[in-house]
Amino acid sequence: MIFEDTSLKSIYELDHVLQEEHDLLSVSKEIYRITQLLMDKYQRNEIVKFYHYDNNGDAIYVDFNLVSENTWYRSVAEIKQILYRHTDSSQFSIHKALYDLGVIEPESTFKYNRYLQLLYLMYIINYFAFPNLNIFKKLHQDQFNNTYDEGTSNGKYVSFIMNNLFEDEDTFVRFQQETINITDISYDLAIQCRLMSQAFPFSNHPLNILQEIIESNQTSVSQQYLKDPIFSFMEYCQSFSMRSYCVDLYKNLSEEPNLFKFDSLTIQPSSFWKQRYIPIEKLDDFLMEDELYRFCCQKEKHPEVREKIKFVKGKSVAFLKKLIAYDHNWKQYNDDFILIENINNTECIYALKAAIVIKTYYELTTKLKTRINDSYPLRSLLSMNFDKFDLFPATLPIRYFLLACYAQYLNAIMEEDTWYPQFKIEYLIPELLFLKLMSEAYSCRQYENLYIFLAFSRTQLSEYLEY
Repeated sequence: MIFEDTSLKSIYELDHVLQEEHDLLSVSKEIYRITQLLMDKYQRNEIVKFYHYDNNGDAIYVDFNLVSENTWYRSVAEIKQILYRHTDSSQFSIHKALYDLGVIEPESTFKYNRYLQLLYLMYIINYFAFPNLNIFKKLHQDQFNNTYDEGTSNGKYVSFIMNNLFEDEDTFVRFQQETINITDISYDLAIQCRLMSQAFPFSNHPLNILQEIIESNQTSVSQQYLKDPIFSFMEYCQSFSMRSYCVDLYKNLSEEPNLFKFDSLTIQPSSFWKQRYIPIEKLDDFLMEDELYRFCCQKEKHPEVREKIKFVKGKSVAFLKKLIAYDHNWKQYNDDFILIENINNTECIYALKAAIVIKTYYELTTKLKTRINDSYPLRSLLSMNFDKFDLFPATLPIRYFLLACYAQYLNAIMEEDTWYPQFKIEYLIPELLFLKLMSEAYSCRQYENLYIFLAFSRTQLSEYLEY
């Protein structure tokens, strides 16, 4: 469904299979019909809500005041021209925009019907969901720095589009399978990047090797694969989003030379935490313990009850609970949890890990006042919602935060002069190498080319490491 209101339902939505042969004229007439229905609702001051949510779990409504007069009063013939003009035309059409993104008009009747459904969807999204944005311009790769969907108004249409594409069950199944395949090979590459960092500590050699691999792979990933148009557009949106993710995170991790260099600890973590797992249902008891307060706040005196209550109600503890809730969301699409562990069929969290999460959040947001560049404004690092409607968990800040947790963990268990170099070799430099490689991989528009790039890179890295 595109709209929550079932009276706006159309046969051209992706959850409907078109049995007969359709054409541009029939789609144009349907868009004209839906436009008239929307105008009626506008005149009756009704609220029209889209079925899917943005990446923050916020509802999207038709903002009637932003819909242009041209949109309201287009004839069927004019709508048809907006949908389709030849690619050599100087005027805009959705067909041309999709062609520029690598979506090719198919020839078979079945796939052509699906292409018409895609034209219908993108017309509705472009002119009614985001009428004040030229979303096709911003979907081009040269705009990825400003549109990654992590809580900004500039990027939320990316996940909204993909949520709508997933109305087609085959597209969602394909997305899941492609994600699994890429995750498997990416895991190998992440290990190889760590081995490279360990083999050549504090050297430019690993980066030079990666650059050679990237350049040697350019010619092998230029093939154009003709495929289902909805699959093709989904793959482009996913590559666009993930490349933005990699570039954004790389930028934030590389600009600060002493990133996550936390102060030495005056209050060490409890030695019991290293052997202790806390059942999730008993987490609140752990949060009220004196040792946790003293470690996280680095205060020698034992806290009063009111101080502990204020601490437990604070943002740092709230964030730990958000992460645990996020972990359950993550588990729906991945094999393992991030924080939670299953001990004797009971969901638990490692005590030291819970303490590190709370302390790291506290230091990042209060002492270091860390902010992360995301789109035009500077936005606080960990400010977004985690929501049940979010098909794409907000992994950019989570990844950033978990790296900070690794640093804090090493700070807690190692000598003051040795933990930070160890953190850079074991975690930070491998992450930068991995992001550099993946940002280039995701510049490929299609899954086949992306997978070829990653497979070649894995083979070549293996050869370098063996040598």
